Amino acid sequence: MAPFNKRQIGYIQAIAGRQQHVTLIAKAADVQLSSKDALTATTAPKNFDENKIVSGGAYTTGTPAAHQYNGAAANSKSLLLHTFNLDDFELGFDSRDVHNNDALESADFSSLYSVGHGLGNSTELNAFDAPLKGTLPLHDAGTNTAGESITYVGDVPTGAGQVLLNPELVPSTVRATADGFLNSTDLKFRFTLPGTGDATTNHPMGQDHYEFRWIVWRSKRPTMHKNSDDSYTHTNMEMVRDGCSFRHAGYDLFSGYTGRKRGFLGYTLNQNLDKEKGDANSKLDTEKYSGFRYNGTALVQDGALTLENPTGENDFTVDDLMTMRLNKDDYVIMKDHRFFLGKEHGKSHFEDQLHWDWNDPIDTEYDNVLTSPTLNNKSYRWHMTLLGTTGTKNAVTLNCSYRLTTKMESG
Repeated sequence: MAPFNKRQIGYIQAIAGRQQHVTLIAKAADVQLSSKDALTATTAPKNFDENKIVSGGAYTTGTPAAHQYNGAAANSKSLLLHTFNLDDFELGFDSRDVHNNDALESADFSSLYSVGHGLGNSTELNAFDAPLKGTLPLHDAGTNTAGESITYVGDVPTGAGQVLLNPELVPSTVRATADGFLNSTDLKFRFTLPGTGDATTNHPMGQDHYEFRWIVWRSKRPTMHKNSDDSYTHTNMEMVRDGCSFRHAGYDLFSGYTGRKRGFLGYTLNQNLDKEKGDANSKLDTEKYSGFRYNGTALVQDGALTLENPTGENDFTVDDLMTMRLNKDDYVIMKDHRFFLGKEHGKSHFEDQLHWDWNDPIDTEYDNVLTSPTLNNKSYRWHMTLLGTTGTKNAVTLNCSYRLTTKMESG
């Protein structure tokens, strides 16, 4: 017998008086992004020609500060790099030997880290965090001035996972019951140039030239949350059995000019192009990650396939990032859009609206509904990466506003 669809389930639940509660998770922020935003030992990309990039701090002629790119070369350019995550960065393999073996084993899943390390600064939108809460039951509130006992229904949510006692009083910011539906997510971005700072002509159009690349992407296969732990074991094991992805965008988000996948931390050895790089007993017959890796505190190359860029791809510069093809074999690319702002282009802002109709059943007591085993067979962790440059050493500064709403049903 085929499973019920959402419409049939909705009818059954309506007859039974279920799924009447609507949850709306709304997020909004107005921030300013800049190529001068500080980088750290864990966020600064490594696979760059540091002499040609100005990022993580204002350009100086002195010694570059740690984890910053101050572009000493005459042709260096500024770089803004920021990623917005619909949920968060997922777990992924890296360039360690244990992750580059030919057979999957238990050691592959030891000390897994987020793929966000080395991908620049990021913002987690937490679009799927919807706490499950009940309400206070009828209780004695004490006495009034006449000495009479007062009893009323509380409307303050209590601890997560508690049984719902007064469904009519559940606020729209929480879920009423563990089971329900994840309906949709709507996300709007607006990017605007800041004023010039000139007291007489403080207008965004005073800026000469800004060039940006806006990439909306996700893994083709379902992924695991970066904080997955023992409390999610039932979900983790099912996802591994179902073939979730542990790919790392730091090594393979882009497709290089020599046919190899590459990224912010290194590149992916190709089994057809890099056979000579196998070990003494065998030639390379699978893809392997090469480059820096996160060891829990910093990005290092110890215990890993060290970075050895392919001939012809020794440089990885701002121009490469703005034009390089993306890896569509392993990632779904919803958008790869170039836009230009400034008086030369007659534009001071750029807007983009993203909408996802999920329409999926959920059943979990955890705040993050992606822990529901019913969602194991789809990929929900979308990433929006913004790259920007002025084409010179001058800093890139951009105002960003976003508004997000995720709708769910329960109760």
